[in-house]
Amino acid sequence: LGSIFSTFSIELGQPNMFAWNSFEVRSLVDAPNPGDANGGALGADLQHRIHAVIRAAIDEGVIDARMQPTAASTEAGMAAVQLAVWEAVWETSDSLSLTDGSSLVEGAGFNRVQALDDALTGILDRANSYLTINRSDFSSFKVDGLAVLSSSNAQDQLAIVPLPRAAFAGLGLLGAAGVIRRFRK
Repeated sequence: LGSIFSTFSIELGQPNMFAWNSFEVRSLVDAPNPGDANGGALGADLQHRIHAVIRAAIDEGVIDARMQPTAASTEAGMAAVQLAVWEAVWETSDSLSLTDGSSLVEGAGFNRVQALDDALTGILDRANSYLTINRSDFSSFKVDGLAVLSSSNAQDQLAIVPLPRAAFAGLGLLGAAGVIRRFRK
């Protein structure tokens, strides 16, 4: 049937059901903003924040370049990536932090563990450093293949598409070059 791959939710308003759902693969530029009641697309700032969080999680070793768990991944580390993604999407202030701003992790029944705190702090600190220092140089932290799996009846998911659409064009050109080379012989 295909490969199994990990995704991270960017939407809170839809259920995340264990059922078959249809998803449309969209680039971040074309993905709907789950926080926009008018159905607008993710703005450039949100796209940069999402890239910064995923790049930070890769740099911290929690996930690999395909957004899959690494040998060093833990449940707390993966939970930290999910919280950081939600922070990137839903925070309205300039800083990514789950202790202040409009997105907070709190509540009487919430008992954070130290491993989660450490992983989350590392990811958010590094993502903030990318956004602060390199905002003008987006290419320094951009994650290739980052896309949104969009659904009308399930949570939209952040994923790395193994072969971006541009790769198919490149493969077609390579195939055409091979045909021309054979024809010349």
